[in-house]
Amino acid sequence: MITYKERFNKILQLADYLAYLRWMSLPSSNIEKVQYFTDTKILQVEFTSGAVYQYQNVPEEKYQQMIINGALGASVGSYFYYSIRTSYNYKKIRG
Repeated sequence: MITYKERFNKILQLADYLAYLRWMSLPSSNIEKVQYFTDTKILQVEFTSGAVYQYQNVPEEKYQQMIINGALGASVGSYFYYSIRTSYNYKKIRG
């Protein structure tokens, strides 16, 4: 029989997987798409080169501002560089 904790962990894994499927494409010459995991505050960025990086402890407001910049036609790449890339730890996970 599966315990409550095991069931809860499976639900969290499924939630992460479903979130993984929800990428947001952005109008940028360098950034292909992004996604944000609210529970872990990880911003995942796929660049046009195919490389994927995870930025840790990024406040949700920073992610939202990237999306707003893209919607308004402002430079997503500049915002990313000055507000996220230089401010948060990251690791390369692909490419």
